[in-house]
Amino acid sequence: MAELWATHDGLLHAWRLGYRKVKLESDSRQVVDILKCDSLDLIDSAIVTLVHELLGRQWEVRIRHVRREANSVADKLAKLMRGQPQSETLYVDPPAEVSEAFLHDQLV
Repeated sequence: MAELWATHDGLLHAWRLGYRKVKLESDSRQVVDILKCDSLDLIDSAIVTLVHELLGRQWEVRIRHVRREANSVADKLAKLMRGQPQSETLYVDPPAEVSEAFLHDQLV
Protein backbone atom coordinates (compact mmCIF):
# COMPACT_ATOMS: atom_id res chain seq x y z
CA MET A 1 0.00 0.00 0.00
CA ALA A 2 2.85 2.39 0.84
CA GLU A 3 4.36 1.83 -2.62
CA LEU A 4 1.03 2.59 -4.26
CA TRP A 5 0.57 5.79 -2.25
CA ALA A 6 4.12 6.87 -3.11
CA THR A 7 3.37 6.16 -6.76
CA HIS A 8 0.18 8.21 -6.58
CA ASP A 9 1.90 11.14 -4.90
CA GLY A 10 4.82 11.05 -7.34
CA LEU A 11 2.55 10.95 -10.38
CA LEU A 12 0.34 13.72 -9.03
CA HIS A 13 3.39 15.86 -8.35
CA ALA A 14 4.78 15.23 -11.85
CA TRP A 15 1.40 16.17 -13.36
CA ARG A 16 1.20 19.39 -11.34
CA LEU A 17 4.73 20.32 -12.42
CA GLY A 18 3.61 19.97 -16.04
CA TYR A 19 5.52 16.86 -17.01
CA ARG A 20 3.74 14.95 -19.78
CA LYS A 21 6.30 12.22 -20.46
CA VAL A 22 7.19 10.28 -17.35
CA LYS A 23 9.14 7.10 -16.65
CA LEU A 24 7.82 5.36 -13.57
CA GLU A 25 10.17 2.74 -12.20
CA SER A 26 9.43 0.54 -9.22
CA ASP A 27 11.27 -2.32 -7.60
CA SER A 28 7.92 -3.81 -6.61
CA ARG A 29 6.82 -6.30 -9.26
CA GLN A 30 3.37 -6.44 -7.64
CA VAL A 31 2.87 -2.66 -7.98
CA VAL A 32 4.03 -2.71 -11.61
CA ASP A 33 1.63 -5.57 -12.38
CA ILE A 34 -1.26 -3.70 -10.71
CA LEU A 35 -0.48 -0.51 -12.63
CA LYS A 36 -0.33 -2.36 -15.94
CA CYS A 37 -3.56 -4.26 -15.26
CA ASP A 38 -6.37 -3.27 -17.63
CA SER A 39 -9.15 -4.87 -15.62
CA LEU A 40 -9.74 -3.09 -12.33
CA ASP A 41 -12.61 -5.49 -11.60
CA LEU A 42 -9.98 -7.78 -10.05
CA ILE A 43 -8.61 -5.10 -7.72
CA ASP A 44 -10.93 -3.47 -5.19
CA SER A 45 -8.81 -0.68 -3.75
CA ALA A 46 -9.34 3.08 -3.61
CA ILE A 47 -5.64 3.85 -4.06
CA VAL A 48 -5.43 1.63 -7.15
CA THR A 49 -8.41 3.47 -8.60
CA LEU A 50 -6.80 6.84 -7.86
CA VAL A 51 -3.53 5.82 -9.51
CA HIS A 52 -5.33 4.47 -12.58
CA GLU A 53 -7.26 7.75 -12.86
CA LEU A 54 -3.93 9.59 -12.93
CA LEU A 55 -2.55 7.18 -15.52
CA GLY A 56 -5.64 7.83 -17.67
CA ARG A 57 -4.86 11.52 -18.08
CA GLN A 58 -3.51 13.00 -21.29
CA TRP A 59 0.15 12.12 -20.86
CA GLU A 60 2.62 9.34 -21.48
CA VAL A 61 3.66 7.30 -18.46
CA ARG A 62 5.98 4.37 -19.08
CA ILE A 63 5.90 1.86 -16.24
CA ARG A 64 8.82 -0.48 -15.70
CA HIS A 65 9.99 -2.90 -13.06
CA VAL A 66 13.61 -2.42 -11.96
CA ARG A 67 15.67 -4.63 -9.71
CA ARG A 68 16.10 -3.33 -6.17
CA GLU A 69 19.85 -3.11 -6.82
CA ALA A 70 19.18 -0.58 -9.59
CA ASN A 71 16.94 1.54 -7.37
CA SER A 72 19.35 2.50 -4.61
CA VAL A 73 18.48 6.22 -4.73
CA ALA A 74 14.90 5.47 -3.69
CA ASP A 75 16.18 3.20 -0.95
CA LYS A 76 18.62 5.86 0.34
CA LEU A 77 15.92 8.58 0.27
CA ALA A 78 13.52 6.35 2.18
CA LYS A 79 16.17 5.69 4.82
CA LEU A 80 16.96 9.42 5.04
CA MET A 81 13.33 10.21 5.73
CA ARG A 82 12.82 7.40 8.26
CA GLY A 83 12.00 8.91 11.64
CA GLN A 84 11.36 12.35 10.15
CA PRO A 85 7.97 14.06 10.40
CA GLN A 86 5.86 13.04 7.44
CA SER A 87 5.91 15.79 4.86
CA GLU A 88 6.42 16.31 1.16
CA THR A 89 10.01 17.05 0.22
CA LEU A 90 11.04 18.21 -3.24
CA TYR A 91 14.67 18.00 -4.28
CA VAL A 92 15.83 19.98 -7.30
CA ASP A 93 19.24 18.31 -7.00
CA PRO A 94 19.91 15.05 -5.20
CA PRO A 95 20.99 15.54 -1.58
CA ALA A 96 24.66 14.83 -0.92
CA GLU A 97 23.73 11.67 1.01
CA VAL A 98 22.46 10.00 -2.18
CA SER A 99 25.12 11.17 -4.65
CA GLU A 100 26.99 7.87 -4.54
CA ALA A 101 23.75 5.89 -4.93
CA PHE A 102 22.78 8.10 -7.87
CA LEU A 103 26.05 7.29 -9.64
CA HIS A 104 25.59 3.58 -8.83
CA ASP A 105 22.09 3.54 -10.36
CA GLN A 106 23.41 5.20 -13.52
CA LEU A 107 25.90 2.36 -13.96
CA VAL A 108 23.43 -0.42 -13.17
